[in-house]
Amino acid sequence: MRSILKIVSTPAKWVSKKILHATLLRFPGGDAKTPQSCAFCPELCRFACPVAVASGNDVVTPSNKVALLYKEERWPGAAAAGGELWPIYACTSCGRCSDYCLYDVPVGDLLVLARQEFRWGPAEQAKANLDRKVDPCGDLAAELGDWQLALRRAKEFGLAAGARGQALELEEPQSAYFFQEHRSELGVGEGRWAWRGRGYRISEEVRAKLNGAPQGAPRRRRWLVVESPWASRRLGFAQEIHEALAREDQEWVWPFQSGSDSIDVGGEGVFGRLFPEIAARMARDVWERDAGRADGIACMSERAAKHLRLALPDVEVVNLASPGFSQVRASQ
Repeated sequence: MRSILKIVSTPAKWVSKKILHATLLRFPGGDAKTPQSCAFCPELCRFACPVAVASGNDVVTPSNKVALLYKEERWPGAAAAGGELWPIYACTSCGRCSDYCLYDVPVGDLLVLARQEFRWGPAEQAKANLDRKVDPCGDLAAELGDWQLALRRAKEFGLAAGARGQALELEEPQSAYFFQEHRSELGVGEGRWAWRGRGYRISEEVRAKLNGAPQGAPRRRRWLVVESPWASRRLGFAQEIHEALAREDQEWVWPFQSGSDSIDVGGEGVFGRLFPEIAARMARDVWERDAGRADGIACMSERAAKHLRLALPDVEVVNLASPGFSQVRASQ
């Protein structure tokens, strides 16, 4: 069984799956705009989902989560069965399943929209704890389905910088993606915002942490690069990130699944607050695959860095994009 899982995850198998499904397994009515595609799908996206793999629970595979929405839409009350549709919150919105999907179903986006209608107790509690320090730009509120709060915070943040005649420099790649996708609603034009980590102008403070030999070894540290799916996949900066880091005089260790195929560690959005045990397992899984080749982790987001330090207390973690949390700055 393990050998089968490894084969399924390879790019060659993915290409074969695309060809096979396009010719033999396509069913009438497949449409990425509705959950119907996932209701009758053979569900090979399960191996692309870090949440499904780490939890080992079929209920939270991408196909099954969207199929729940289809059932609820077709037969109201049937999928929920008197309870709450908690599985629709068991998603980091990383978008990896959509890349592996025959119909390119935007699973993460569908689930975020559904959260506006289907509430869940722990999510409501997490929403109540989203103060401006944690969520200055509103992207986390949007992920929880509170669009009004998200829009209000994003506009306040944008107006504050705009009043000073400054462009927005966003701390988190998830915040940058939120501004990119909702420019018209937020009133932020093209070129008026940027993700702070783009280009990776690594500060001297961060560089000092990266350099030097690990204790007891006559060599420099080797850093496992844990990418942000929001930067690499959602924003499309994968090649730019790799080229920028290649120019740095550091010992980088790239995992097998990197670039636009990078694996989410579960700590950039609200997922880690809702499912801390699964999120911690996701972080451990990523580290354990390459722990023998690296001395520490270099990541792309302060939210991810905090999560990794909590899940892996014995591992040194450095955030390449920013020296501090919630230092959302406005720059000329």
